[in-house]
Amino acid sequence: MKFALKTLAIVLLAAAPSAFAALGDTASDGTVHITGTIKQNACTVKTSSVEVTLKDEFASIFTTAGQTQGDKEFTIDLEHCDASVYPNVQARFEGVTDAYGTNVLKNNGTATNVGVQIVDSASSAITFNDESQWSAATTIPAGGDTEVSIPFTARYIATTASVGAGSVDSTATFYLQYN
Repeated sequence: MKFALKTLAIVLLAAAPSAFAALGDTASDGTVHITGTIKQNACTVKTSSVEVTLKDEFASIFTTAGQTQGDKEFTIDLEHCDASVYPNVQARFEGVTDAYGTNVLKNNGTATNVGVQIVDSASSAITFNDESQWSAATTIPAGGDTEVSIPFTARYIATTASVGAGSVDSTATFYLQYN
């Protein structure tokens, strides 16, 4: 019995420091110092919504998958640009893509087997929903408080060799990057 009591006493004494530690340790072990910078935008978007109407095309003009037609130029217009903040601007786009590929917006209209593609000033098809895929850079003119138009082209793209007549309706959201 004495042996059991001594063993119990040793166990309780050994557990005592951890029991007090479980109640909470309020000693300071270090600090976190957080800094940052809020930068001035190089430009502001002049119009946050751009409407592009592609010209009418006949379904029979599309004879192969990947064929494009109906090119329509458009711009994203910026104002109050200051090249001393950043000298260039680029855009990227997000939207619902067609199963044909990540560079084809899904058609929500009634036409079948057709989507919409956006091409930048370097004639590169925009890859949608990829945060690393930016359009060709557009230079911001020196002189402060200027306007800039970032050029693009929208067009139909056949997703199979058999495009069906109907309406085409697609939407993409753009994001700007200054560098």
